[in-house]
Amino acid sequence: MSKEGQMPGSWRPVYKSENKKKDRFGYQWTRVFTDTDTLADDNDNGAIQIQVFAYNNKGNHQKLATYETTLGEMKQSGKDEKPLEISSSGGNSKVTIERVMVSKKETFLDYIFGGCEIGLQVAIDFTLSNGDVTNPHSLHYWNEQSNQYLQTIRSVGQVLENYDSDKKYPLYGFGGRYPGGMQVSHCFALNGDCYDPEVKGVEGIVKAYKNSLSHCPLYGPTHFSGVLETVNDYCKSKKDELSSVQLENNVLLILTDGEIMDVPKTHHEIVEASGLPLSVIIIGVGNADFGIMETLDADKDPLYSAVSKKYQSRDMVQFVPYNKYKNDPALLAKEVLREIPQ
Repeated sequence: MSKEGQMPGSWRPVYKSENKKKDRFGYQWTRVFTDTDTLADDNDNGAIQIQVFAYNNKGNHQKLATYETTLGEMKQSGKDEKPLEISSSGGNSKVTIERVMVSKKETFLDYIFGGCEIGLQVAIDFTLSNGDVTNPHSLHYWNEQSNQYLQTIRSVGQVLENYDSDKKYPLYGFGGRYPGGMQVSHCFALNGDCYDPEVKGVEGIVKAYKNSLSHCPLYGPTHFSGVLETVNDYCKSKKDELSSVQLENNVLLILTDGEIMDVPKTHHEIVEASGLPLSVIIIGVGNADFGIMETLDADKDPLYSAVSKKYQSRDMVQFVPYNKYKNDPALLAKEVLREIPQ
């Protein structure tokens, strides 16, 4: 599915479906969740192109048909509560959008004013790829003025702190070797208490982080799935405890310097998290290649779990490269809050 590009006759892909086999009813695809801005720049006259391909596992898919409609026609279909039938450009086939639902997208402040409580949790990358803490070029360097993790914690933490009612944050490290352990840990409490990993306020995060640098050796590789699984379990338990009238959204803030090595497991945990009251913000620290982080953001294609055999049910991951916005606090805040909650 594509929308009109800036150049005449050009198209920009906005959605790619899963591969489906033909049954006795033809081809049937699952629901698509998107917003009007992504679909057609929020322009009712904006054209939307749907292309259907015959899948080939080598990648050279064969185009079967092309269909065009507009955002306005889709909206009207939803208003009339009728299916939208679209004929192909050659007129020899049609595709039917069975149901269109249009709803107002609630903003972050809508949730806050509606009584939703925000619970912040933080995870920090302790892998050796950040550089030895005694090296002035390390992202974890002792000196507070040049330590990019400290700069990020203070800048982003101050944005999110305003929306957490009790200012107590579970704080984790991943990819390091915690004291007393001989192997790498992909999720450990930075305050040393795995039963109560909370610290008080942004300064509590800073204090626990700085203290950990002196006794927690950096190691690797970089895995997100351990932290995500821990936070998912927490959200599941809280979801069972809360009453039907209580609103709570948890925010996991992950600070990392680069790529991850457990992509399939991370995809699975994010798919699981999409069904929970959880948003994930990934802050890229430094100047590494953050290509995989952009994929986790999943603004175009929802992630798929090979374990649960299902797709991500909502877009709840936001990736923000810190260096791009560090000199503009207002824009940094906007990017951080973009998908909390969605």
